Amino acid sequence: MCNRTHKLSVEDLIATAEDYYRNTQAFAERYLAKPFDDPHETPRLLGSFGQLLAGLRLAPGLTVLDFGAGVCWTTRVLTQLGCDAIAA
Repeated sequence: MCNRTHKLSVEDLIATAEDYYRNTQAFAERYLAKPFDDPHETPRLLGSFGQLLAGLRLAPGLTVLDFGAGVCWTTRVLTQLGCDAIAA
């Protein structure tokens, strides 16, 4: 059983985020290119995303949680569709 009662302070969370960005800074160009960093994977990814959008039946004004947003490319698309997107 996983114990999730450990709480981190704001300072701990900030330090964790700083470590993450310090360690991934060398890969910044790759992250900025996502989701289009792999020309062989991009068509499948966009097709799948299009199917997801069709299934969600979004409408302007809806609030959508983009959980696991990563570089937020889906968040941007959702806002361009008129949704109030929250990246997490």
